[in-house]
Amino acid sequence: MKLLLGVSGSISAYKAYDLTRLFVKAGHEIKVVMTGGAAQFIKKETFLYLGASAVYSSQDDFNVNDYQGIPHIELAKWADKLLVAPLSANTLGKFAGGLADDLLSSIFLAWEKTKPIILFPAMNTKMLSNPITQDNFKKLETLLPNIFIHPTQSGLLACGDEGEGKLSEIETIFHFTESFVLVRKEKEFLVTTGATLSPLDPVRYITNASSGKTGFLMAKVALSLGYKVTVIAGIYATSDLERLSAHPDYKLVRTISTENMANAVKEEIARADVYFSSAAVSDIEFEYQESKMKKEQMSGTLAFQQAIDILSGVIKLTDKKRFIIGFAAETNLDEQMLKSKNNRKPVDLLIGTQVNNGLLGKSKEGFGNDFATYKCLLNNEYIEWLQLTKQEMCEKCIAIYESTNESIDQNEERIH
Repeated sequence: MKLLLGVSGSISAYKAYDLTRLFVKAGHEIKVVMTGGAAQFIKKETFLYLGASAVYSSQDDFNVNDYQGIPHIELAKWADKLLVAPLSANTLGKFAGGLADDLLSSIFLAWEKTKPIILFPAMNTKMLSNPITQDNFKKLETLLPNIFIHPTQSGLLACGDEGEGKLSEIETIFHFTESFVLVRKEKEFLVTTGATLSPLDPVRYITNASSGKTGFLMAKVALSLGYKVTVIAGIYATSDLERLSAHPDYKLVRTISTENMANAVKEEIARADVYFSSAAVSDIEFEYQESKMKKEQMSGTLAFQQAIDILSGVIKLTDKKRFIIGFAAETNLDEQMLKSKNNRKPVDLLIGTQVNNGLLGKSKEGFGNDFATYKCLLNNEYIEWLQLTKQEMCEKCIAIYESTNESIDQNEERIH
């Protein structure tokens, strides 16, 4: 992706360095445009050291000898997305007023309405809440359908005040920018992810090492392709899930137990066209003790029962045709085991994941890592994917769904 990063005059301008590093590491090409205010806080050259392919100062629009064509026109054509982080009150005022007295504001005016603009404000609380500032935000959102203004954080500001106005965290800006698109699809994903808990008493519970990273990446990839996404996550699943919370097509529901997650799925499933069942659901429940169990009360065993099977419940639904992706987290993966699981709970795509929590000397696999070993069944046909990053696995799943869904849609068109 080709990204144009605008940096305006704010004490948080230095955070654009780390943001540039994240985008470059992810394989994006990034060019940076600094305002005159930004140049009072940070240096142009540092962005080049961090991997930006080009960096421009506020008045570089007039250095035509150093650039092919007119800079503000060519840069507006070049980039896929324009993000401004941080966005100062001054630059916001220029955008809202249609001023074009520097390179960034000229690019803003020359930007095509078919490409996204994402603004990440940063300013003092009183400046942020000023009616003029709020009116400028409303004016941009009303006039430009391709613009998204991301909310600020609350916290300690550079001036010592406490309140709204802090720049969003760099990782939030990174993930949100990658996932935000203008073209929207009608289909919706429901994703379960992370571990559920089986409480024993007010102090103890049993769970597993699932981080929820797979579900987070599926949500992010699906959003970036224009799908709506609802994620139902275990309470301790990765906090990265919150980084997408401002996305207009994203909803996050946190749950604790298997029963909590099952109830949440019942509430959300009706809208879903794709069910991505990546949660590591606890399949046993204990008789909950209202007070902490004492050692002298404990015997050698704990009575337990089977928990509700969420995936089986979804498979039995007949309200609509939906594509179901199931997961099997196993220490030993083979075709026979996957087919046995799929015979019991038949899904459209079954993903087998090699896992190990790494607690007893073996290498950690699957849980919390960026990659895993996968084997799968597509319509009960065995496919060996071997080692993939979790993002690559999610991309493959969506590609399979899209190819399957396209053929279904074509058949329905012929029938009608």
